Amino acid sequence: MKQYYISNSGKEEGPFSLKELENQKITNDTLVWYDGLEDWKAASELEDLNELLKPKPKVEEPKTKPVTRKKTITKRKKTVTKTSVPKASPPRMFSNVFGLSGRIRRLEYGISYLAYYFIYFLYLQSYSTFMALVFLLSTYVIIAQGAKRCHDRGNSGWFQLIPFYFLWLIFGDGQEGTNEYGPNPKG
Repeated sequence: MKQYYISNSGKEEGPFSLKELENQKITNDTLVWYDGLEDWKAASELEDLNELLKPKPKVEEPKTKPVTRKKTITKRKKTVTKTSVPKASPPRMFSNVFGLSGRIRRLEYGISYLAYYFIYFLYLQSYSTFMALVFLLSTYVIIAQGAKRCHDRGNSGWFQLIPFYFLWLIFGDGQEGTNEYGPNPKG
């Protein structure tokens, strides 16, 4: 039985049996020596090691299927089994008020709009520095919410600059399903 010695980066290791070499990191350039060789040779030059140097095929892990729930419904002497895949829950309201991407529902936009005008009327009555900062922050939030509502309708956020378009954002339906701006906020 041959005993192999290997040299990686000038560090000699061994002896190893052919079976033990499978667990070592051997490349084509790894130097190998065994009793009977005059000098160290690259692993690619030795026929004994050809099988070890062949690239191993990648083993793909099986894709996992989503968890399904089975529901049995009994109707007038008929038993029907339905299989359903649990749906991802829709995003919570006001979870991303400062972001400009994504989509929101009419209800979230409407509440944001009412809050904005409530802050606006408070600002008109007080004229304090604090209220000015709150008003500026709420202006940014209503612009961000308007952009996301425009996205829900399938439009660019710039559409909110159209006069009275906010009414369309409050009362118009959003696009069904996923569009280029993201998944439907209704789930």
